[in-house]
Amino acid sequence: MWKKSISLYGHFAQGDVEGAKVVYREATEVEADCIEAIYNLALSHKRQGELGEALATFKKISSLQPNNIEVSFQVILFFRDS
Repeated sequence: MWKKSISLYGHFAQGDVEGAKVVYREATEVEADCIEAIYNLALSHKRQGELGEALATFKKISSLQPNNIEVSFQVILFFRDS
């Protein structure tokens, strides 16, 4: 697991979505299959209205973990809210 796990959520929780995206991308550069970072990056995209990027990022997680319920739920919400 990536060492800056606390930072992964810190920026997002404080409303610094852009800062959070930087940390999440950095985490995925260190550990390409860091599901937590990829998931939170997708949420950050969604929060900023970057829906295409959000959906593409959720799909990346689905390819790594096809049975991930949280991702399936987010994709359902994505289409429900669109």
